[in-house]
Amino acid sequence: WAGAHATCGTVDDASTAPDELPTTPEIVRTLRRVLGGAATVVSDIGQHRMFIALHHGFERPGQFLTSGGLGTMGYALPAAMGVKTAEPGRSVWAVVGDGGFQMSAAELSTLVASNLAVKVVVVNNQCLGMVRQWQELFYDGVYSESLLPQPDFQKLAEAHGCWATTVRRRDELEQALREAALHPGPTVVDVHVPVEETVYPMVPAGACPGDVRCVDPVDSSLGC
Repeated sequence: WAGAHATCGTVDDASTAPDELPTTPEIVRTLRRVLGGAATVVSDIGQHRMFIALHHGFERPGQFLTSGGLGTMGYALPAAMGVKTAEPGRSVWAVVGDGGFQMSAAELSTLVASNLAVKVVVVNNQCLGMVRQWQELFYDGVYSESLLPQPDFQKLAEAHGCWATTVRRRDELEQALREAALHPGPTVVDVHVPVEETVYPMVPAGACPGDVRCVDPVDSSLGC
């Protein structure tokens, strides 16, 4: 796994079709490029947290905040608000899945009322990605309560008073993130990614840590 991981951050994003959905690793690498390694990233729980750990890289302690294995969906937005309140001069970005975002999106009103310029990136795969991945790999594709209906997050954010935009093409991604970074107030960037996206490494259900799975059993290109 360590050998495979050594090259996982070197994928040429520009070589893929510009009109297709971006992937979560592309979001993470683009975010790092836009921020120049200077911001604090607060991650929610889900596949995106694993991708951030794999593909971002951080230069100093305290730049990556997450609740880790506690599984607290909805954590990223209020935690980012706390960071921004404590250190108003710091650039703070909350990265959250569409499932977790729906658990704390009402706090967008608090962002606006408190004038907290937290930047939110919604990694939107239209499902609970980690749950869907396990159901696909270990439960014969029986998707129970993991494929979610959802609101229009751009309109929801705008209704709360935030600047917001939606990204459905990879060639729109970097510009959207740069616009969000330059905006003086709270922002929401809703980035749609493939619903079938999977993240590795992972330990199969009921297995030992030594049985870690590093690549997709069908498509080895989907490895970590």
